[in-house]
Amino acid sequence: MSANVTTSGNASESTSPVLGTSVPPAAEKSDGFVHIDSDDATWILTSAIFIFTMQSGFSLLESGQVSMKNDVNIIFKNAVDVLFGGLTYWIVGYGMGFGSQPGSNSIVGVGYYFLDASEKDMGFLFSSFFFQLAFATTSATIVSGAMAERATLEAYVVFSLMSAIIYALPSRWLWYKGGWLKQLGALDIAGSAVVHILGGTNGLVATLLMGPRIGVFKPGTKEPKMGYPTNALLGMFMLCWLMRNGKIEVRYTLDGILGSLVSISALCSLARPWESLLIGAVGGYLAILGGELIRRLRIDDPVGVVTVHVVGGVWGMLAVGIFLRPDRVAGLTNHAGNSERYNRGLS
Repeated sequence: MSANVTTSGNASESTSPVLGTSVPPAAEKSDGFVHIDSDDATWILTSAIFIFTMQSGFSLLESGQVSMKNDVNIIFKNAVDVLFGGLTYWIVGYGMGFGSQPGSNSIVGVGYYFLDASEKDMGFLFSSFFFQLAFATTSATIVSGAMAERATLEAYVVFSLMSAIIYALPSRWLWYKGGWLKQLGALDIAGSAVVHILGGTNGLVATLLMGPRIGVFKPGTKEPKMGYPTNALLGMFMLCWLMRNGKIEVRYTLDGILGSLVSISALCSLARPWESLLIGAVGGYLAILGGELIRRLRIDDPVGVVTVHVVGGVWGMLAVGIFLRPDRVAGLTNHAGNSERYNRGLS
């Protein structure tokens, strides 16, 4: 189950099937793996730690939008995602997503079960596992918001155990070098589809199965108030505000800004500044409209999981097809979107 190892000078290099990008010929060996050094592994681990801080943001965001009596409950469920989802991901999830042993294909991987590694491989392998684990648990935590105030702890533990397996498949399709969507040229740099559409879709299914909270959408009742709006705003680092009828609308602000961030995730490192602003602005507006539509359909989504992550994620992936251009710096892609093709035609 361990990856191949080569040694160059004083720095040991590990190999990984995880990096699904185009790389300089010197880095890619005949075995199809990308060889990296300890500095790369350190950077990946550092990035993973930053991703894990999203758990704190989600905890504040979700606890602020539910009723006061359930704030501790939903924060505890976010911890459950890391504990139980992390266990499943270590046992089988990482292998399904990035395994490369015989029997692996473009849909599901084989190998790396009960993940372990040799001394030379452990630097990169464990750091890449931790990096993917951060995304896997983030995707699961998204769902906790849609299930807020309705799921028992026991039922949520079962979901957390399954969530890592669910995440493994789209992560392979888009982020593994041999994934079928990756081979078709699909690009999702930071998780518009792999994390956000997946989490939002799971959340939509969950809330439809459970139905609305007691009293919600009943004639003569008002929409439940946020327990701690300040926590919710801290959770997404309030950048600006949106107004409705002359008053600051906290929910619009939350959905709009978060929808913008989700939208730009797929193309984040390749978009020009003006493209980023445009993609984010459209994504934020669509997220707000989506929130209104969800409420009119009488779907109880307490923290905006569906409208932010599904609507924003879908628009983000569509934006890739519009604004993508070949990456001549890091070699992430050689494909071009419609706008790039149009500009080429004009020139």
